[in-house]
Order: sequence, then C-alpha cells, then structure tokens
Amino acid sequence: MNFKHHLLLLILLLLPTPGLALTIGTAPVPGSSLPKGAQLEQFADYLSRQLGEKTTIREFADQATLDAWMNRFGEVDLGFVEPALVKSRPWAYPVVVEALPAGQAGSWPLVARQDLDPARAERLRQILTGMTVEKSGRELLAKLGIAAFVTHGRAPAAPAAVAAVEPAAPETLPAAPQGALEGGEDVTSSDPIAAILNAESSDQEMAAAAAADVAPGDAEPFPAVAPSAQQVTLRQAERLALEQNLSLKAQGYDLLAGVAAERKGYGIYDPLFSLTLARGKNQQRLNQLSTVSQSNTDYRIYDAGVSQQIVTGGKLGLDFTNQRTSYDFAPGVLYNPNYASELKLSLTQPLLKNFGRTVTEQAILFAVKDRQRSLEDLRNQAFTVLAGVRDAYYEVLRSRDELTYRQTSLELAQRVLKENRARVNAGVMAPIDILEAEVGVKQRERDLLDAQRQQQDALDNLALLLNSQEPVRAGDELLEVPELATDLETGFQAALAGRPDIQKRLRDMERLQIEQEVAGNQRLPGLDLSAAYSHKGLGQSYSDDWEDVSSDRFPNWQVGVTLSYPLGNRAADNEVLRNRVRLKSLQARLAQLHEEVRNEIRTAIRSLDVNRKKIEVSARGRELAEEKLRTLLKRKEVGLATTRDVLQGEDDLALARTSEITARADYNKAVTQYLRVTGELLEHEGVYFTGNLDPKSDARLMQMQN
Repeated sequence: MNFKHHLLLLILLLLPTPGLALTIGTAPVPGSSLPKGAQLEQFADYLSRQLGEKTTIREFADQATLDAWMNRFGEVDLGFVEPALVKSRPWAYPVVVEALPAGQAGSWPLVARQDLDPARAERLRQILTGMTVEKSGRELLAKLGIAAFVTHGRAPAAPAAVAAVEPAAPETLPAAPQGALEGGEDVTSSDPIAAILNAESSDQEMAAAAAADVAPGDAEPFPAVAPSAQQVTLRQAERLALEQNLSLKAQGYDLLAGVAAERKGYGIYDPLFSLTLARGKNQQRLNQLSTVSQSNTDYRIYDAGVSQQIVTGGKLGLDFTNQRTSYDFAPGVLYNPNYASELKLSLTQPLLKNFGRTVTEQAILFAVKDRQRSLEDLRNQAFTVLAGVRDAYYEVLRSRDELTYRQTSLELAQRVLKENRARVNAGVMAPIDILEAEVGVKQRERDLLDAQRQQQDALDNLALLLNSQEPVRAGDELLEVPELATDLETGFQAALAGRPDIQKRLRDMERLQIEQEVAGNQRLPGLDLSAAYSHKGLGQSYSDDWEDVSSDRFPNWQVGVTLSYPLGNRAADNEVLRNRVRLKSLQARLAQLHEEVRNEIRTAIRSLDVNRKKIEVSARGRELAEEKLRTLLKRKEVGLATTRDVLQGEDDLALARTSEITARADYNKAVTQYLRVTGELLEHEGVYFTGNLDPKSDARLMQMQN
C-alpha cells in the first residue's frame, strides 16, 4: 500500500461526523392509512438525497414505544404520531408538518422529538412542504397515498372539559329614583324602598353599575376606577400574564440557557486543530579533545495536527512534524543542515472503562435531562401564573359585586333616614327613629369603605400579576357557575401525564439511571488500545525529506494495549452503591408524591361539591332575606316594624348576598384548583408550548390559542 492509499484511508476515517443521520419512526394505528414497508423506504431514500445524510425508517409495535424512543431515549428524530396524542400533550410533540391523506378527511402529524434542533426541523419542513412543486416529490406523494404535507397552522385545541352554563341572574338592588317625602305626604303608594325591591335589572345593567364604583355621600376616600383603566376579560388577563409576567419570562430564559448548555456539550466532537512554530538555539561545552571548545545548534520546528473525538470514546489524530537543524560543529553528521519530517496517523480507543456512547456523551445526556427539567419548571410556572391570575380575577369580580351591594345598602339607609325625617316632621314618628337611621347610615358608610378598599386591593393584585404599569379593571363578566365533570381515577391519570412536578421527578430518575450506567462502566478495568502508523523522512533539503515521507521507504507502526486497575476499586464500587440508594430514594419520593396528588384531587373534588351546594344554600338564603325585607317594609308602613327592624333586615340581605357571591367566587377558584392538581389547567385554557428553543430568538415559549 503506497502513501496515496494511506492518505485516502485517512480521509475516509476523518470524514464521518456524529449526528449526520435522520431516523423516522412509525407505529400502526387501527384505521390509519399511513404508508408502510417499501413505501417508507422510498420516502427515506428521497429524504436522504435532499438532506445529504442517511435517513432510516424504524417501525415500532405501538405508539407508546415510539414515544419512548423519541422523547426518552432520543434515538428517533421524527415520528408519525396519533393526532389524539398531539392534542393531549402539545408540548411533548412539536409538529413539523401534517400529512393529508389522498381522498380522505383528517390529517396525520409528523412530529419531532422535543430536543431536535429547530434549524434542522425547519429544513425538514421546507423539504416536505416543497414536495408538491417537484416532479419526483409529487410522484412519491402519489405512491405514499399522501395529497401533501402542510405546515401546522393551528394551535392544539383545548378539550371542552368545562362547559359554561348560564346561571340565573342574581337579583340586584339598583339605585332608586331620588324622591323626597314632605310633610304628611302619603308614602304607601310611592314608597322608594319598595320600588327598589320590586325593580328588575339585567345582568349587563348590574355589571355596568358595579364597574362604576362610585360611592355616595362622604364614603369615597378611595378613588374610583379610572375611566382610562385598561378593561380586560378573564381570557385577556390570562393572555397578558403569559406575555408579560416577569417570573414566567425568567423561567423561560432558564430553559433557553439549558438549551445552550446542551448544544455546548456537542463541542466534544469539534475537531481540534493545533499548530506549533518554534525557533531556537542550543549551546554547550564539548567534553572532548578538539580544536572547538563548544557546539552550537540552530533548529526550527513547524508542526501541525488535527484530532477528532469519536462516539465510542476513542480519539483519532493526524500529526505532521517538521524540523530543520544546523550545527557549527558536528563531526560524523551526514547532512548539515538537515530536514526531518514525520506524517503520523494515530488512534487511541478504550476497550472497557470509558468505552461507549453513553460514557462519551454523558455531559450531553445530563444537559438534555436538565433542559427537559427546565421545561417542566416553565410549565409549572405557567400553572402558577395562570392559576394566580384566575383567582385574582375572580376576587376582582367578587369585590366588585360586593361593592355594588354595599353601595345599594347605603342608598337604602339614606332613603330610610330621609323618610324618617319626613315622618318626624309630620308628627307621625318619634325623633329616636332619626337617630337609629343615622347610625345605620354611618355603619353602611364604614362597610362601603371596606368594600372600596377590597376592590382596589384586588385590582392592584391583578395588575401586579399582569406586570401592568397602568390601572386595570374587569370586564362586564359575571361570576358564573360552570359545570365540571370530576372523577378521581381519571383526574389521577391526567395528573400522572400532565403535572410538572411528577414529570420533573421522572426526569430526575432518568438522569440518575444514566449516572448509574456511567458508574457501572467506571468499575471496569482500564484497557486502552493504541495504534499508530507513520512515514518518516530525512534529507539535506526539504524536497529530499518530503520524498522520503511520501514514499513507503521508511514506514513505522505500533500497536499496543495499556491495562490499569485500582486495587480495591472502592471509589467506583461505592459510586455504584450510592446511585443505587439514590434511585431507591427517588422511587420512594415519587410514590409519596403520587399519594399526595391523589389526596389533592380528592380535596379539590370535595371543595367543588361543597361550594356548589353552598351556592344553592346561599341563593335560597338570599331569596328568604329579600322576602323578609319586603315584609318588614310593609309592616313598617303600618307601624308594626321599627326602623331598627328594617335596617336589621337590610343587614341580613347584604350578608346573604355577600355569602352568595363569595360562594360563586370560591366555586370558580375550586374549578381552577381541580384543573391545576390534575395537570389539565394549561390544556383547558388552550395554552401550549411553542417549541421555539433557539437561545438567539426572543419568541415567546408559551402561547394561548385564539
């Protein structure tokens, strides 16, 4: 074998680089029309030509196995996944394109594994969607039974787990027309209090009155909601929180930092180029009889080399060394000056300890698990923010309605006071009734102040969650009572698949399993294979030197193994034992978390049931309080009830109304809590992970469907 053959072999060895391969997975699904067998092989050949890299098709027994090989082991890059799975877990299945079957309805998503490079996914998307404009692509699509590949243009649809039903409009007490009672005027036919109780108003009128937030008289130390305040619905508040909440943004940056760390790990496969240029002079005294007492040596060094890490743990190296040496006194030296060169190809490969892809890429694998864990942290933060916004918004609605009722209560007390003054002036009522009415007004002014403070506190808390520097106000929404189907086992299964804290524990266990595999490898003896082949040259000129190097006149080779083993090997043995114990600890903690989740779901279901019944009870209590106040008003007209009785009846009505709106707010908060503990909150609200993991991009990571 001449030098050219050696050089060709060297080039072939150095050309392959890790990662230049694409694997597509598929699994059978009853009723599907996906291509199989030879059709998929033709599809793989087409992608190989377009991408310039090998494309492999792997067929799996079921969708669960395909999912494991994609997102757990990372061995499959793309997969035809059942549409229902994509809808149920959109963050786990970034859709590249959708295959539209020819002559059939529906589509079949082709999804990427979660850690696939976004640039690579975009390249695949361009190739697949462009098949319809290329003759060979159209012919292949016809063979596959696919009309076209289209981009994924819609967000995952949230299942209609909660269907809002129109509740009965709560009876309200809107402001009555101002009417003064003078002298002995007959109040039986034009009683303003009776008009208030008998008045009917629509839900929109009640909401508009509540939004005004204006208190009469002296009871307005807090500013009313500014007309310029940004009005937001619940849906808009959730969207703003996802876009502007600082805690969510910070967690998103942590995720992108994890992506950068993962990409950094692949730097071990970057070829390392080295270049050495040196010039020097050696001088020494001669220990011999000679006319010259010392020798001087001039030398120049020109070395270059490149090394490459390979996935099996070994390292390839190519070194080219050159040296020019000249002597002022060198008896017996053939060439002065002389040129010496060597072209050397070397390989170092561990055979036991440190052998294998897992050991070589352990930093990458750890970074992948850390990045997946950061994704769950992001989802958990989204859960927290979304739940906080929903609870804060319901508190705004509750305090708004409470403020409306307190304002109406004050107006009623003021009208009673005015009526009593008119009756006292007419001589049909004792002056003590004026004093009682004035006390009632002051008590209601105090209650109104508390209601105003609660409303402003609720609005400030909502603005804080939205990271809004401008004041906000709620829309004309009502505290509805949505129906929600609950089931312990169904909720528990949903929690296992969707709760971020459970998924984080699973990622921790997977990371520890990798550590255990690496630790087991480190228990093996160190047995390293080393091999080298080189050509050397020597001449009076560089051309003579290179002629030797480029020929087979002076071949050199060496093959050997090096064995090393620590006697006792306590470090590696105890590391394996340590990881085994840690794995048992994680398994116990995961089992404990499962029990805690089950208990949280039971508590959430119980809270829903109790608050639903509290709404029914409080609504009935409010109806009774209204009827009681009507009766007291009629009795007061004929002198059978005092002012104190009427004010006490009005207090009972205000308390009943407060209890009802509080029960409605608590029920809606309980709905949020159930969706949170079952891991369905994001899906229910149509929030999904965009899959944009480019650290250089400022695109949002969490979005909400329109």
